[in-house]
Amino acid sequence: MKKTFVMAVSVDARQESSAQLQQILTANGKMINLRCGSHDSGSEQGLIILKLKGARDRISGMNNSLNDIEGVSSKYMEI
Repeated sequence: MKKTFVMAVSVDARQESSAQLQQILTANGKMINLRCGSHDSGSEQGLIILKLKGARDRISGMNNSLNDIEGVSSKYMEI
């Protein structure tokens, strides 16, 4: 059964991690219903909020892949 999840992705080094981050988000694009990003002006820090629909194991795998990127931290919750 597909469930709804919300994921927050904190990015500390946007320029260094953006290519890997984008690759993971693109690979999992069919699960992403909403993507909203914000960054601090003049800073390398950013925040991405995702609304996801899919199986928990796929969401967990995506979360683990994001957390493997240096300077990126993500957490998710089921709604």
